[in-house]
Amino acid sequence: MPANPSSETSFNRSRSASLAGTLLFFIGLGCLGLAVVGFGLALIGRPGQLGLHAMSTLPAIAGIAALTGAWSLLRSPERITVSNEGLIIETRGGTRFHHWDDIGCANIETAGSSNRRRLNITDLNGRSIAKLDHAFERFEDLSAMIAARVEAKGDGTAERILRGKAKRQAALALITGSFLAFACGFVVWNTHKNQRDLRLLAQKGESGTAEIVRRFVAPNGITKRVEYRLVNSAGVSATRNVEVEPDFWDELEGAKSIAVVWVLNEPAVSRLAEGEVDPKEFTKTPVGGYGLATVGGLLALFLLGASPFMWNGWDVAHDAKSKKWSLKRYGKVVWTSS
Repeated sequence: MPANPSSETSFNRSRSASLAGTLLFFIGLGCLGLAVVGFGLALIGRPGQLGLHAMSTLPAIAGIAALTGAWSLLRSPERITVSNEGLIIETRGGTRFHHWDDIGCANIETAGSSNRRRLNITDLNGRSIAKLDHAFERFEDLSAMIAARVEAKGDGTAERILRGKAKRQAALALITGSFLAFACGFVVWNTHKNQRDLRLLAQKGESGTAEIVRRFVAPNGITKRVEYRLVNSAGVSATRNVEVEPDFWDELEGAKSIAVVWVLNEPAVSRLAEGEVDPKEFTKTPVGGYGLATVGGLLALFLLGASPFMWNGWDVAHDAKSKKWSLKRYGKVVWTSS
């Protein structure tokens, strides 16, 4: 580190940042605890898919987001000094000096699952040196000062790093959008099939007897299930695995057959004559299934449509402070709303 920098400006992290990080850490642990408890309750009861996600998935996501925010705040440097020679970064573990020639890029980005803006400072290979956010006093001045120093180098390193990052993000958006589109197509097909099966059972369903393949308890140790097989006169067979009421399951002990309602020319379309549990899930209704597919499909179209622009480095950003929208390419603003 240079002994006497000719000019330097220091920026301190807010004292409340450590407190906020500690608070987020305990909130994250609490949310993860709720997710575990919720998952346990879901195993005992039958909340359905939406209930399961509300009891376990959402608290888990909130917990991970809180822990991520806590990690970012607690690992953030305590003091940044900008000098003519480079950056002096002071942390709890010690002090580091990075010469401007060793800094490749300094770009404003959105921090993880939150909407907080942060300055990501990287080395020449794109690896992060420090991530600074509004926990620092005069964050905007700090960002502008570091960005100006990096841009003044004029060696194209920052653009190369941002170009590589843009291509990785575009590839991720393309893969995610494609998977989401496939998943939405499956939901539409499955919803259509379920509604068709219900219509066929109502119109052509006949009483019959099926062979019990197995009577068992699900892996959660609570849910009672029965698997049965149907074979029509043409030799076409179908097997179905369903959840049944506990009392009805007890009555089936030792039984070899079970009463069903089925469609003779389509053995795969059937239901138990009694005792079958109806999950009554919103996602299995036409409104729920097609609605979920529509929302997911719109998101898939957005990701697939945005991926070519992301590949070429185009990005739309909103400044919460100035309330303005801007269009950037490789980190450089090319348009700002008035």
